[in-house]
Amino acid sequence: MVGSFIVLPLLPALRLDLPVDIGASGQKVCTFGNFQREMTGFWPAELAILVLGVFLVVGLVAGRALCGWGCAIGFVQDLLTHGRNLARARALEPTRKAHRALTGLRYSLLLFILIFALAIGISSSIDQSAGGILQSSLPQGTAQVAPYCAACPTPAVYYVTNTFTTGNPKLNDPLSLVAVFVFVAFIAGALAVPRFFCRYFCPVGALVSPFNKVSLLAVRKSRSKGKCTGCSVCASVCPQRVEAAVSARAGGRVSTVDCDLCLKCVDACPEKALSLSFAGRPVYSGGKGWWKRLSRKN
Repeated sequence: MVGSFIVLPLLPALRLDLPVDIGASGQKVCTFGNFQREMTGFWPAELAILVLGVFLVVGLVAGRALCGWGCAIGFVQDLLTHGRNLARARALEPTRKAHRALTGLRYSLLLFILIFALAIGISSSIDQSAGGILQSSLPQGTAQVAPYCAACPTPAVYYVTNTFTTGNPKLNDPLSLVAVFVFVAFIAGALAVPRFFCRYFCPVGALVSPFNKVSLLAVRKSRSKGKCTGCSVCASVCPQRVEAAVSARAGGRVSTVDCDLCLKCVDACPEKALSLSFAGRPVYSGGKGWWKRLSRKN
C-alpha cells in the first residue's frame, strides 16, 4: 500500500492527453482504453505506434511493477484489506484448486474484450452500418468505443462517489446501473479476498503479465543453495498467492505472470533469500527502518 502513495503521482506520465473527442469533450484515457479505441477504429491508426511503444518500454523494464506500486485500483483494494485487518476480520481464501481455475478468468476476459473491439473495428472498416449494428448492442457512450471501460472499477468508483457528492443518480442510464453493480462487486470482493480484482478479473494485468518473464525488474532467489529453507513465509504473505519463490532454483527468477512485484515476500523472508533485481543485479533485499515498519503494517 505504501508504494501506491509514492508512485501514484507519477501515473499521469503513462496517460495520453490527446485532442480526440470522447463523448462531449476530450479527456485522458488509460493505455488499455487506447488499445480498445484503436481497435474499434475510433482513433487514427498512427496512434497505435505511440501507445504500443510506451506499453512495450514500460513492460520490458518494469513488468507488472505498476500493478503492485502504482495502480489506483490496487491501492483501493489494499486500503480495504488494511481496514479489514484492523477490524480483525478474516479473509476468505479460495482453495488452491479454485484459485488456479479462477486465475484464468482475467485472460478469458482480456481475449473477449480484444476480439469484440476488433470485430467492431473490422466491421466498421468494411461497412459502416455493420459496425454500427455491433456498437448499438452496447449502451451509448464510452462502451461503444472502449467496451471494457464501461465495466472498469475505476470509473465505477468515481461514478458512485460522485453521485453521493452531487446527489444526482441516473437510474435510467444502463451504464449507471453497470457502474453500481461493478462498484458493489468490487468492494465486496476486495473485502473478502486480498487483491480480488487483480487476481481474477483485471484484463490489464493479464495483458502485462507475459512481460514478467523477461522484464529487467524482477524478484530473484539468492544464488546460495542452502539459504532458502522452504519455510513458505513468502507464499503466506503474498496477496496474489504466488508460490514460485518456494520452488524456484537458487539464483532464479521468482516473478511469475501472477506476481505484481509488491515486494512483501522480500521483506518477509527470514533468511533474506529473496531480493529485487534490475538487469540481474540486486537493488533491494528487504525493508529497513520506517519502510520495514510500514511494510509490516500493510
